[in-house]
Amino acid sequence: MLGALVARLRGVSWERVVRGWLARPLGARHVAFSDEEARAFATATGHLPIGADGPLATVSGEDLPRSNAPAGSIMRAAPRELVRFGRMLCTGGTPVLPPAAVAEMRSPQVTVPGAVGRTGNQWGLGLELWTWSGAPMFGHDGDVPGESTVWRILPDHDFVVAMSINTNPAGGMVEDFIVPLVRDVTGVHAPPWPVPSPHDGSDAGDSSRFAGRYATPLYDFEVTPDGADLIVTRTPKGLAAAMGRAPSTDRYAPLTGDTFITADHDTVTFIDDGRYLHAGRAAPRIT
Repeated sequence: MLGALVARLRGVSWERVVRGWLARPLGARHVAFSDEEARAFATATGHLPIGADGPLATVSGEDLPRSNAPAGSIMRAAPRELVRFGRMLCTGGTPVLPPAAVAEMRSPQVTVPGAVGRTGNQWGLGLELWTWSGAPMFGHDGDVPGESTVWRILPDHDFVVAMSINTNPAGGMVEDFIVPLVRDVTGVHAPPWPVPSPHDGSDAGDSSRFAGRYATPLYDFEVTPDGADLIVTRTPKGLAAAMGRAPSTDRYAPLTGDTFITADHDTVTFIDDGRYLHAGRAAPRIT
């Protein structure tokens, strides 16, 4: 919808707007809007496993819908171009955006339910917002089948890092590369991952009120109470299934309020007394 709005206001396609109003003023040259165009830059090929534990196979982005391009499904940029874009945001928008627009992008607009540890706790306009060691950080991570991108900016330290990965997901690379790099270069430490407090069940809330099925276009969630804990089965569908995401069943222990956490620090938060399950996106209850 935002891409269509941009095209309507400028009178040309969204792709032409990005080239003419963003890429060229920034001096960004390694930007592509299709697989065919990307091949001119010798881009790496995306890979996904065949089955849960099978070998990796190459994938193509040609089947992704063009209508989803403004959401990041098709456009490709070399990491150095993302660094260039991040520096523009650090310096207030010159020569592309007015300072007031960049300030709005970097200002909290939405608080993420149940955000803990190293996850972004707020969103600006298009930018995910973190606070590590008291230092503000913003950026935007994302993936499509076989490809992932990590992009983080610490404006107080004039630090921008972008990383492209030709497989999914990117979480391991964030832990193994981004976290120590930020620490070593800026002195900013990632917050520790929280762990649930041991309990004997006497102080447990009523987790049965969250039992049921929840759904988004990417996943179905089946939530079953088990004492104070919850058993959550996540079944991929649509684009998530096409990306090779495997079904999973995990135990979530109470953390705080209506937020539950696994031993691997994954969280789910129930909103509006269980009308929604939030696990990166809000999934409405369907049964």
